[in-house]
Amino acid sequence: MPIYEFICEGCTLCFEEILPATQTITPPCPQCKTAEKVRKLLSACVHQSAAADSQTPGCRPQGGFS
Repeated sequence: MPIYEFICEGCTLCFEEILPATQTITPPCPQCKTAEKVRKLLSACVHQSAAADSQTPGCRPQGGFS
């Protein structure tokens, strides 16, 4: 199952949820318990082979999931 990133525009908390790709219901914010002001953030998905990674050292993903 994919990990989705969300932000609550009510309390500004950023959080992650592991959800089925088919789920359409927005999860509630774990801090203020409302789903009305939660929106899904756009997350990048990067996949590189070991050979491509060693040839292009400047193209490694930075950061990641908490």
